[in-house]
Amino acid sequence: MKINDFIFNFVVIGTPKSGTTYTYQLLKEHPEVAITSSKDGVEGWFFSPTESPGAKNSVLESIHKTSLTKIVGEYQEGYSLLRGSEIQMHTNNPEMKIIVCVRNPYDRAYSNYTHRVLTGDFQSLDAKEDHFHIIEYGFYYQNLKPF
Repeated sequence: MKINDFIFNFVVIGTPKSGTTYTYQLLKEHPEVAITSSKDGVEGWFFSPTESPGAKNSVLESIHKTSLTKIVGEYQEGYSLLRGSEIQMHTNNPEMKIIVCVRNPYDRAYSNYTHRVLTGDFQSLDAKEDHFHIIEYGFYYQNLKPF
């Protein structure tokens, strides 16, 4: 099967600390759902406009390990900020469902801040990576409008 022939039924997107991982875990446990994610060690994002075909094949190989009769999806919370991924999704399957996980932006930002502090990843809100994770992910309207 070629990459262009593969149809996903859904994709899970969202932001860090908004319930995306929990949603992914629930879907993964369902016997009629096949879902792939970097959380399972799968390299590549299928709907990334810049991802190499080899990385996309890694995603497909992960899905093909399960029955092809299942509903098929991908989980990547970062798609909400990856411009061009919405075009790739529409090209793959115009009828594909997009599951978006959001949370009160203040609660999400605080949870992300405390998580980054506890894991030693926080430097300062002036640091680009911290500002991105704590502040910019919470701009739901701006980030989800393309979808």
